Amino acid sequence: MVDPGPLTASFRDAMAAGLVCVHPTDTLPGLAFDPRRAEALARLFAIKSGKSRQGFVSLVADLDSACKFWQPLPGKWRLVLEEFWPGPLSVIWAASAAAPRTLVDSTGGLALRVPALAEGSQWLRDFLASADFPLPSTSVNRSGEQPVRSWDDARRFACEYAGTFAPDVEAVDAGAGQPSTLIRITDATSFVCVRAGALDPEKIGKRL
Repeated sequence: MVDPGPLTASFRDAMAAGLVCVHPTDTLPGLAFDPRRAEALARLFAIKSGKSRQGFVSLVADLDSACKFWQPLPGKWRLVLEEFWPGPLSVIWAASAAAPRTLVDSTGGLALRVPALAEGSQWLRDFLASADFPLPSTSVNRSGEQPVRSWDDARRFACEYAGTFAPDVEAVDAGAGQPSTLIRITDATSFVCVRAGALDPEKIGKRL
């Protein structure tokens, strides 16, 4: 089993250096960056051909972490998210003052998710638990192209661009092979599905 400590440290160092970093999830591999560093965002835009910041879903370690970057959840939503997180569900809700402004969309919303990381990705879970910001993530591809689905292909993609970092780990669970379902909470008892994905949104509606 790989010791997560050195991997967590190298990922943290790459983030601090303003690099765009490849990382695993439970759905598809992703590209991430430190949202507080302008040069990192510029590098990501160069790779993605000017991707809008509204397209980022940010990863956090747990629901309590998400609630630090959101305004209070309405109704039963905390209980609902406790059921579906960790998992392939991304949620947009009103950002709190603690949220990095680079991740807040034009409506004041912030998209967050708690991934169900495999045992071999413990190093990323450790990073998320220690980070004081949500980790913005986007698919590994140039805009308009199909997302990369395997870890090996994600690492090869990163090697094509300067200013990128791929953790030195060979075997990573490929995940579900499809993106997370993305919803926007509208009030205490309703939501809209922004993007279909690995979780059937009807399951969420049944819990409200």
